[in-house]
Order: sequence, then structure tokens, then C-alpha cells
Amino acid sequence: ASFPLKAPENEGAGGSIIIYNFLTMPTIKPHDSETLFVDNAILTFMVKQKWTMFGGVVLISAVLAVIGFKQSALWYWVIWLVLTAVGLYAHIALRSVPTPLDDAVATQRLLRLNVWLEFANGVVLSLCLLSFADLSSNERLLYTLIFLAVVVGDITNTAGHQKLFWAFSGPNIVMLSLMWFVYPDPQDSALFRYL
Repeated sequence: ASFPLKAPENEGAGGSIIIYNFLTMPTIKPHDSETLFVDNAILTFMVKQKWTMFGGVVLISAVLAVIGFKQSALWYWVIWLVLTAVGLYAHIALRSVPTPLDDAVATQRLLRLNVWLEFANGVVLSLCLLSFADLSSNERLLYTLIFLAVVVGDITNTAGHQKLFWAFSGPNIVMLSLMWFVYPDPQDSALFRYL
């Protein structure tokens, strides 16, 4: 597609040319070669770093379970850890699928599957926050810092892809915010008053 190099005659010069060019840019169609290239690059990146996130997920899950286990029932954490393990296995299995470099439809389907899997894993991770009401102030602070680190780290894990990022981070941000709203700090410590 060709882009206009100057504004129409009824437009002013300077910044209006840039604005005009921006507003009249054609939208990228789902099967354009540029979109296919970007989607393939993201999928290839995710395949290459599938084992990188493995250690982080295991460590984070273990820390969250150890903190929450003291306050909640054992069966809850066993179910949560099993769901986390299943999600991690599915994540690695899906990222082992070769990227269909020349098939736009297959690429979009694979990317869509990754988005849904990111969402499922985000929901599973956020379920550990159901024990939030039983945690002390310090444990809540630690949970909050861990979840903030997970959200920031997910930018790298998803290569900055907006749908992949929000699919995983969205449930965690919503659940953490909801837990703080429903269960405010029980000790009303000075530390939390200044955060």
C-alpha cells in the first residue's frame, strides 16, 4: 500500500502532514505478510525461550505455596500445584510445536492457542490469592511484590505481544486488586500506610 507523502491542499504544512499520513494509513489485514512475519517472530521467540520460564514458574509457585500453606488447607494447595503443573506442561508442549512459517491460518491458530493458554495459566496463578484473607501484613506484601514481579516479567516472556501479555497478567492484576479491596490490611501497619 502506498502512503500519501503530503497533506491535501486544504491542510496546513508541517505537523498536519504527519497527522494526515497517520490517520490515512491503511489497517493491516489479518493475512498481510507483515502480520505473518511478526506473528512468526513472536512464536519463534516463545519456542526458543520455553525452558527459560520453566525455572521461574517452579520457583514462584513453590514460594507462594510455602507462604500460603501455613494459613490454608493442604488440599487447596495440592489442587493448585497440580493445576499449575498441568498448565506448565501444556505451556511447554504448545511452545514445542514448530512455527508454521508460510501458513498464515495455522500461525494465527497457534498464536490464538497461546493466548488462551496464557489466560488459563494466569487464572490458575491468581487462584492462590484466595488465601489472601488469612495472610499477615508481611505475607501480603510479599505476595504483592511477587505478583508485581510476575507481571513485569511477563512482558519479556510474551515478547511484548499485547494480547499474550494481558491474557496472563490481566487475571493476576484484577485478582490482586480485588483482594486488597475486599480484605484491607488487618494490622494497619505503618508500612502499608506509606505504600
